[in-house]
Amino acid sequence: MYGTLHVKIEGLATSKKANLTITSMLGQTIMSSKIMDGENMMDVSALGAGVYIVSVLGDGVNYTERFVKIE
Repeated sequence: MYGTLHVKIEGLATSKKANLTITSMLGQTIMSSKIMDGENMMDVSALGAGVYIVSVLGDGVNYTERFVKIE
């Protein structure tokens, strides 16, 4: 689906949540959400075209990656 960021988390304890944060390349937090183990989706259709950083931090999870949003 266009405008949706899919994030799959494996190994997170079922009772735990992780924090997903989308940050601009200038360091501004654009969006954040609590996510659970398994498949998670975040609506990014309101974001303008550009490069963003997605970070997932939680109990035993520490992941950062860049992604490109194309209009």
